Amino acid sequence: MDDMEMRVNGSGDFELIIRQGPDTTTIVEETATGQRIVNGPSGTYSVAGRGTGVIFATGSINSLHGQNKGDHTIAVDFDSSKNIEISGNITRSDTAIGAKPAVTDDRLGLVAEHVYVADESVLPRNVATPLYLYATILATQRFEVKNAHSGSPGSMALFGGVSGKYTRRVTFTPCLSSLAKSTES
Repeated sequence: MDDMEMRVNGSGDFELIIRQGPDTTTIVEETATGQRIVNGPSGTYSVAGRGTGVIFATGSINSLHGQNKGDHTIAVDFDSSKNIEISGNITRSDTAIGAKPAVTDDRLGLVAEHVYVADESVLPRNVATPLYLYATILATQRFEVKNAHSGSPGSMALFGGVSGKYTRRVTFTPCLSSLAKSTES
């Protein structure tokens, strides 16, 4: 899949725009009617109910970005080495960018073998302007920034979590040790 964009339309409904080659499919979760409207190359139809919130792709998602509304999980076939590449901010409709979420209405999960953050040619890096990710990420292998050790430095603000298969030693800066709370009495 070339591009997957999440957004909230003028009616306040969640939209998912999927682009593959010359084709575009839009899925709208209509809050007022409680149904999903699918508009794609083969026509427009409605599906009763808003579904479970799981969005599954059999192939890799080469570009994921936008604003989530509602609880969703975006997953790809990680047993077949399919990946997700983040190409821009992933935000929430219920939270101002940069703020800590106060409610749990618009949660997003990402599941893939590898979850990448696009390299600098796609997503320019800037330390002063972080990439905002409001998501919990499960990578059966790795979560990483493509070409992280070349180009300009950048920053990322993650409001969520990351779980992955790490096979290397992870160290933390000593200045953070003073923030740890002692569990000893």
